[in-house]
Amino acid sequence: MLLRSDEQRETHESHRVARARGRVAARRRAHHSGQWQFDLLHVGHVRYLRGAKELGGKLLVAINSDESVRALKGQGRPVMPAGERAEIIAALSDVDAVGFFPN
Repeated sequence: MLLRSDEQRETHESHRVARARGRVAARRRAHHSGQWQFDLLHVGHVRYLRGAKELGGKLLVAINSDESVRALKGQGRPVMPAGERAEIIAALSDVDAVGFFPN
């Protein structure tokens, strides 16, 4: 059994706290990203994005191209073109940047 002096315990504790603070700071600087279709934006999307933003850092959203959505969901989709979907997502306060995910 290892017994530590009060000074050793304080030093060990201060290093442990410093490491924990560093991990928290790193999470706050982290970038979170995801790829979505957002063919029909609904409250579930908004809640999901808010939850991602609450993880800390920047929230980067990649929207599937029109061709990609059409390939996944069939003719007549997407309901809105990619540019309009991106504009709506970019207007959400939790989103820091929007881009497009190619085919």
